[in-house]
Amino acid sequence: MVRPPELTVVIAVYRCAASLEELYRRGNAALQAAGHSAEWVFVDDASPDDAWCVLQSLCRTAKNVGAIRFERNCGQHAAIRAGIAMARTPWTAVIDGDLEDRPEFLVDLLEEAKAGHDVVCAATPSRGGSPLRRLGSFAYRRLVGLEEPPGWKLRVFSVISARARKAYLADRRSIRSYLLVFAAAGFEIRSLPCPVETRKAGRSSYGVGRLMGTAGRNLLLFRRRLLLGALGAVLLLIAGIQGLAGSTSLPGLSLSLGVIFWIATYAAASSLAGRWTGPQARSCARIGNLTPRSAV
Repeated sequence: MVRPPELTVVIAVYRCAASLEELYRRGNAALQAAGHSAEWVFVDDASPDDAWCVLQSLCRTAKNVGAIRFERNCGQHAAIRAGIAMARTPWTAVIDGDLEDRPEFLVDLLEEAKAGHDVVCAATPSRGGSPLRRLGSFAYRRLVGLEEPPGWKLRVFSVISARARKAYLADRRSIRSYLLVFAAAGFEIRSLPCPVETRKAGRSSYGVGRLMGTAGRNLLLFRRRLLLGALGAVLLLIAGIQGLAGSTSLPGLSLSLGVIFWIATYAAASSLAGRWTGPQARSCARIGNLTPRSAV
């Protein structure tokens, strides 16, 4: 009798074709050696390399592998969400496809989760990058409410329970962020130290511009009230200073203009947030041993 899998491993695939077979081989061997059964779901986010050909070959040779292919690039978090939506196992894991994360560490994350934790993440030393970039990352993560151990940075590499998966899929913001959804839902995020390895192929697509754009978007999605409250306080302060200085001839003009600007900003922010969380990921192909399920 074949034992049903207890873990679904989700991998967002983009520019990492050269590492996919090794990732599966090492991770699957480690899980089997530890007595764990798993299925693997690769989500090809319209990768421009030959990742889809690699996945087709892998699905033909491995009985516990399936793959989804997007018709256009939708981003890492949309790909992660599509893969998680396919899972029906008690536990779900997420790992990058570039082998920076050690696939053997899936065993440690799963066993820690089974000890009584809904969300267990790998954490890496936060000493990389320039001092300015580290300071910006620290400030951003504090603003969005993501608590991390001092000197460490949480990674997407993680294992979550079925309860956490249900809460994640119920939040429309999950298409734009992975870890922040759990923090916003009140889950305790357990962390395990796991230093990264050298990337086997490709390079990160997150430049400074993209990182800043992502930070701004997530602040609006997860801390909109905080940002708009701060803006309102600044506008009131400016109106008060102008009133005391007598720089406006009409009483309350500055305050009225400030309120109008605040309302317009709130409407724009709400509109953007709705657009950012709308369904975007559409799969045009599905292969392997996957039961037909919704990918969004």
